[in-house]
Amino acid sequence: MSSLLSGSGLANRAREFVRKQEDWGSFFAPRLEPALLAAIGHYVEKDGTLTIFVDSASWAARLRFALPDLWDAAREFRPSIARWAVKIQPVAARTGART
Repeated sequence: MSSLLSGSGLANRAREFVRKQEDWGSFFAPRLEPALLAAIGHYVEKDGTLTIFVDSASWAARLRFALPDLWDAAREFRPSIARWAVKIQPVAARTGART
């Protein structure tokens, strides 16, 4: 099984995804209040955009208000990021639960 995953590059992509989750989690942890941090499901970096997925519209609004103060630090942390977006991904969608 591991040889199949490594041959397809899937294992490398999975490791990279986990590493970026940890990187951004450690970046935001000291900068956001714990409840807001807990509402973040995951982060996706693609084409210069950091997309942050949160549990609900109310958490998305709170995060959108908090992010501008963090822009300079985020650019220093990851210069390849040119913009960010906040999207809603309810817990049920994140866990695969049926609603």
